[in-house]
Amino acid sequence: MANTLTGLYPTMYEALDVVSREQVGFIPAVLRSSKAERAAKGQLIKWPVVPPGNAGDIAPAATGPSAGDTIVGAPEITISKSRSVSFHLTGEELMGLVSGESEQVIVRDAFAQAMRTLCNEIEVDLAAAAKVGASRAVGTAGTAPFGTASDLSDLAAVARVLDDNGAPGSGRRLVLNSAAMLNLRGKHAVALGQAGQGDLLSQGALFELLGFGIGQSAGLTAHTKGTGAAY
Repeated sequence: MANTLTGLYPTMYEALDVVSREQVGFIPAVLRSSKAERAAKGQLIKWPVVPPGNAGDIAPAATGPSAGDTIVGAPEITISKSRSVSFHLTGEELMGLVSGESEQVIVRDAFAQAMRTLCNEIEVDLAAAAKVGASRAVGTAGTAPFGTASDLSDLAAVARVLDDNGAPGSGRRLVLNSAAMLNLRGKHAVALGQAGQGDLLSQGALFELLGFGIGQSAGLTAHTKGTGAAY
């Protein structure tokens, strides 16, 4: 015979659920400024941009020539959002969870889901800002790049635009959606094998290719063509 004790058995919880996070590629690619973190919402943040110098002929003289005036630019950005994700437990609820040994699991996953929500919002905003601030576009609209095996012309075209714009060769990042990453992984295995991993994993990039740190983002969406008026 067996005793009937099922009604007295406590409920047990195991930390089996893993909070899945979407891919982020823009957040680790942005330069972080500790000074900008001190700004309040709506406060302007400016930084100096010194223009190129003007060359001139050297003429022998007792004193050096007077330098021309320099107009230092001051672009500005604004902290436009102040966001949070909140959750709570009452004292009685916490006591009830403690008795079932599940309070640590719930609090841990609540923090993870909160950070996931905020990271997704930041990633989407950065993707939109990158699109609006782009100087031009390359490739075929609606077609994922890297579709031809062993042909990195799409990446070379992006590099050419940056070169023509005078962008520095260091610190370049390319953020791809899942379709472009599929083509890159499936059709360019040799190039990826030569790229290796290095220290880029600690920098938020998957690998480096042709001078670009490659990242992947779930915040990228297809651009809807506008009217092209009043620009």
